[in-house]
Amino acid sequence: MAEDKKTRTPDQIARRKAARQLAFANWVQAWRAENPKATKADRKEAWNKVRREQTRMGLKSLKALEKKGYGLTMPAQA
Repeated sequence: MAEDKKTRTPDQIARRKAARQLAFANWVQAWRAENPKATKADRKEAWNKVRREQTRMGLKSLKALEKKGYGLTMPAQA
């Protein structure tokens, strides 16, 4: 059964990671505004609850940007 699982290409992995970072950056701003006294542990717990949903939104946002001609690139490692 493990053989049926699709393997992702390095580009797909990088795209998903970028979408997750985009989603987290957007989500954490709103979350901090709603929970100014929350701890790091509280934030991690809250993020884990919404991570899949927010990642999907990040992928949709990334796709919309790409349709408009924008793209994200990783800077060269120093």
